[in-house]
Amino acid sequence: MGRPRRSGRRDWPPRLRQKNQNNKHYYYWVDPRTGKDKPLRCTNDLQMAKRRAVALNALLAEQEMDLLLESLTKPVQSDSNELITFETWTEEWLKLVRRRDITAETIKSRERFVSIMNERFGGIVLSEFPIRLLAELVDEYIEAGKTRTAQVIKSIANDIFKTAMQKGLFPDTRNNPASVISNISHKVQRSRLTLEEWTIIHEHTKQPWARNAQLLAVVTGQRLEDVARMKFRDVKDGFLHVKQHKTGNKLKIPLDLRLEALNMSVGDVIRQCRDKAVSHFLVHHHCHKAQAKPGNRVYPRSLTRTFREARNKSGLKWEKQPPSFHEQRSLSARLYQQQGIDAQILLGHRDPRMTAVYRDVRGDDWVEVKL
Repeated sequence: MGRPRRSGRRDWPPRLRQKNQNNKHYYYWVDPRTGKDKPLRCTNDLQMAKRRAVALNALLAEQEMDLLLESLTKPVQSDSNELITFETWTEEWLKLVRRRDITAETIKSRERFVSIMNERFGGIVLSEFPIRLLAELVDEYIEAGKTRTAQVIKSIANDIFKTAMQKGLFPDTRNNPASVISNISHKVQRSRLTLEEWTIIHEHTKQPWARNAQLLAVVTGQRLEDVARMKFRDVKDGFLHVKQHKTGNKLKIPLDLRLEALNMSVGDVIRQCRDKAVSHFLVHHHCHKAQAKPGNRVYPRSLTRTFREARNKSGLKWEKQPPSFHEQRSLSARLYQQQGIDAQILLGHRDPRMTAVYRDVRGDDWVEVKL
């Protein structure tokens, strides 16, 4: 017999739990298949937590009934694969993913999306996985306007089931559940940034370090994280050496590389980054500000915030979502393309042409950007 409920919780649905922290109430649903707590994501909203717990209990009962009916109507088999759950297999799949030649950031992304899927159907027997469950999860993200997330979930699920089929853990007589789901079209909602717009935003940027970061982003074409990590010691032998954080690609960008639209070279921008503050980083604080000291590095979130603030003060308007700091990378590519410089190499994209280059040197040598 189960333990008696507290007097104040007698109307709570089964498996609903509450945890308190920092004067906030967090609600969870206990999955009886795994014994794990699943966050209901409705802090301080008990009524919403009750509704979601009722819905999950109903969904669980429906799944259990479907599996029971299916088990009663099919021949008895002694296949041990029937006991492997989706969550059990994804733990093994992630081990295989970690051995692939991909970056740590990509692995973290895979782990995050697997966690999302495990919250929904981690306890489902892998070999009996209903296509409907994956389709419903993908549809939820599409309806919420998160089509890119829906695409990623479908892509990862496709790899999960394809690998399971190769290992003999998923019946090859069934279709890969992800392959049955219709293709998802994703339309980027963020506006492109023009040179004229960038100039206005740059003029409304007051912090010297933020202005330097914007110049570095446009003149070098590198990502936000890479701009924030650039150091003076990376400047040697007439090149700025950049090991891209996202891909691990290694680039040697000539200090003489000049962006004609701004009439500035990479070397010009680096010289502008030097000031009285002693720092390892090109983008650094120039004075005391809150906890920051002169010479301290500026983190990506600060560069994102200052760009957004300057953009909002500029008075510029866009039909779509306003451009972010990242759009300076696209602007750089377009401006250099107009000069006839290979923007693909400068940006370090891994398209088939870049893949051929890295296949020869195995990614260990620096790839020089030709002027």
